[in-house]
Amino acid sequence: LAAHSLGNLQLVHCLNRVFSAETLAKVKALVAIAPPFGGSPQVARVLFSGAEMVSRLIISDLETRDFARQMPAAYMLLPSERVFGNDTILSLGTGDPAAQE
Repeated sequence: LAAHSLGNLQLVHCLNRVFSAETLAKVKALVAIAPPFGGSPQVARVLFSGAEMVSRLIISDLETRDFARQMPAAYMLLPSERVFGNDTILSLGTGDPAAQE
């Protein structure tokens, strides 16, 4: 089997929960091309702001954000704490640097 990007997550789900034992017995190997097994930090930014996903000449950041929030696949790509640890990847502040000290 071969899968690319998000297809890897979908294929692993099928291997674990959908395919029968007879089907699994036929699988000899998995070639995972660019798998996001740990998630993608960029998707968090897209879900918050829509920034840097699509050219602003085609669709605005707000439209991109709203569209991404309707896609279940975007939530599948959120970074995994098991891979990235418990570090803060996004901090929502007041906008006042003095208040954050």
